[in-house]
Amino acid sequence: MSSSQSTVQFTILISLFFIVPFVSISQESSLESDESIISRYIDQISVDTLKSLLTFIASEECEGRETGSDGIKKAATYIEDFYIRSGVEPGGKDGSYFQNVDFTWIYWDDIYLEARGEKYRHLWSFLAFQDKNSDLLDFKKEEVIFLGFGIDDPVYSDYKDVEVKDKIILIYKNEPIDEDSIFLISQNKNPSKWNNNIDLKAETAYKHGAKLVMVIEDEMRRVLAENRRFLIGPKVLLGLPEQNQELTQTNTLLISTTLAKDLIGDQFEEVVRVRNAINKTGQNESVKIPIDIKVHMQKTVTSLSCKNIVAKVEGSEEGFKDEYIILSSHYDHLGKRGDDIFFGADDDGSGTSGVMEIMRVIAKAKAEGNGPKRTIIALHFTGEEKGLLGSKYYVNNPIYPLSETIVNLNIDMIGRIDDIYVDDPNYIYVIGADKISQELHDINEWSNDRFIGLNLDYTYNDEEDPNRFYYRSDHYNFASNGIPIIFYFNGTHEDYHLTSDTVDKIHFDKMKKICSLAASVAFEIGNRKKPLEITN
Repeated sequence: MSSSQSTVQFTILISLFFIVPFVSISQESSLESDESIISRYIDQISVDTLKSLLTFIASEECEGRETGSDGIKKAATYIEDFYIRSGVEPGGKDGSYFQNVDFTWIYWDDIYLEARGEKYRHLWSFLAFQDKNSDLLDFKKEEVIFLGFGIDDPVYSDYKDVEVKDKIILIYKNEPIDEDSIFLISQNKNPSKWNNNIDLKAETAYKHGAKLVMVIEDEMRRVLAENRRFLIGPKVLLGLPEQNQELTQTNTLLISTTLAKDLIGDQFEEVVRVRNAINKTGQNESVKIPIDIKVHMQKTVTSLSCKNIVAKVEGSEEGFKDEYIILSSHYDHLGKRGDDIFFGADDDGSGTSGVMEIMRVIAKAKAEGNGPKRTIIALHFTGEEKGLLGSKYYVNNPIYPLSETIVNLNIDMIGRIDDIYVDDPNYIYVIGADKISQELHDINEWSNDRFIGLNLDYTYNDEEDPNRFYYRSDHYNFASNGIPIIFYFNGTHEDYHLTSDTVDKIHFDKMKKICSLAASVAFEIGNRKKPLEITN
C-alpha cells in the first residue's frame, strides 16, 4: 500500500467516525404518531379512486367549473355526495357542506375603439379591466391630447396650464428620467410612486375631469398573459354590487404601441420630441392630436352567489379536537368560452381530487379508532382563479377560529410533470413550509423520508423567484394571517390555463405519492402534543 493510499484510508476512517453519529441522529424518528398507523392508511390512498374523482370533476359535464356557473354547481354536488358516502362530516356552520360566498360579477357586453376608419379589437390592440371602468357609450371626440406621463405632483405636473375636462388624454405609463438615469420626481435613481402606477394616474385624471385615459403599453403581450384569467371571462369581486363602491378613476384603456402610432399618425415625431424634452428639461408640454375617435364601453354588473365546500373529520381527543388542520384546494377553473371547455384537470382538479381522497382515508381511520386527535378540515375554494377570492372570504369569515388553526396544507396542481422533470415524475415543489414554522418544514422532510421518497424541490420557495408562486394560491391568505402553510405544486406546463389541460395527461401514481405525503403530515401534526412552533 502506498503512502497516499494510507492517507486516504485514514481520512475515510476519521470521516466515518464523525459522520456515522450524525447520520444516526438524523435518522432518529421525530414523529409523534404511530408510524404503522400512518403507513396503513396512506397506503389506502387509491389511484383508481383518484382517477374516478378527477374524471368527473374535469369532465364536459362540469364545463370547466367557472365560478358561479352550472358546471361548478355540478362539481360541488358531486364532492358533497362523495363526502356523504365516505363518512366525512359536513363542516359548515349550518350543518351543510357549504359556505356561501357573495360576489359581484362584471363582464363586457360590448367594447371597441374606432379611429381613422379602423375598428380595433379588445384584448388585441387594447385592453380594459372590467372593474376599473364605467360604461362609456358611443363617446366621440375630434382630438386626443398627448399629456406626457399623466403625473400631477408638487415636483412636476403634466396638467400645468392644460385643460383636460371631458377630454381624451394619451400618456406613457412610466415617468420622466434623464440621460443619467435620475428620475425627475425622486431626484435620484429610485422611481417614484408614479412609475407604472396606472391606477394612480387614472385617479389623477378623474380629479382633473378627463373622460378617458389611454396608456401606451409597450409590453402588451406580457400584460395579457399575466392577466389572462381576469380578462377572458368576467371579473369577480367579493361582496354584492352595492358593497363595491362607485369608481373614482377615469376610464382607462391600455393600448399597444402599434395602436398608439396609428392614433398619433403624422404627429408621432412631435410626440416623441415632447417626451424627450420632458425628460431633459423637466418642463411639461402637451400635443393636441386631431383625430375622429369613438369609444364604446358597455358592461353588465350583477350579483352572484357561490360556495366554498367545507367538510371535516372531527378530532378524537378532548383538548385537541378544537384545534384544526386545513387541507385545501380550489375547485373552480376558467369555464367555457363559446364551445371551448377549459377542463382544468391539473389546475386544480388534481388537488381537489387529492383532498377528497385524503379525507376519505382519514375518515376511515377515525371509524376504525385511529383518527388524529385534532380535527381535519377540507376546504375546497371557489374564486381562486379570480384572485384567491374564496379563501380570502374564508379567512375574513372563518368557520373555525384562525387562532386555533394549526396549519394549512394547500394542494394546487399535483398531476403533471414540468419541463425540468420531464424524465422523472418522482418530485414535488414544496413552497412556504419554512416561512412561518421551521418545525413544519422538518415534519414534511421527515414524513417524506419515512414513507414516500419524493424529490422535494425548493426552487420556488426562494424569495427571489420571479414566478412568486408563494403569493399565487389559496395558502397565501392563511400565511398572511400567521398560519404555517405548505403549498404542494408540480410546476406549470404547456397546457396550463388552456383547454388541453385534460385527464388523459395526468400521472395518477405521482398524485398518489403527493397525497400520501400530505396525508402523513396531516396525521403527524394531528397527533403532536403541541401545536407547531412559530419561528418566523
